[in-house]
Amino acid sequence: MYASLNKKASNDKWQMGIGLLLFWPVLFALEGGDGPEAQEYARLRGQYEALRQVAIQKKINLELLPPSPEAIVQKEKERLKAESKKKK
Repeated sequence: MYASLNKKASNDKWQMGIGLLLFWPVLFALEGGDGPEAQEYARLRGQYEALRQVAIQKKINLELLPPSPEAIVQKEKERLKAESKKKK
C-alpha cells in the first residue's frame, strides 16, 4: 500500500511541476491521493488517533497500543530498502 501511495504522490509532484512550468490547466488533471488506498490509510490513522486519545484519557500506557500506521509504513519502507539492497 505504501509503495502505491508513494508512486501516486510522486506522479502528482511531476504533474504539478509540469503544470506550473508549462500550462496551468494541467493542474486540474492531478489525480491526487483520493484512491481507496489513501482513504483506507486515512481511516486507519483516524482510528489510531482515537485509540491514542482514549488511552491518554484513561491513563493507559501508550506502549500497550498497536503500532501507529506511520510506524507500520516506516517499518515496511525499511524492509523494502533492505530487500532491495540484498538484490544488488
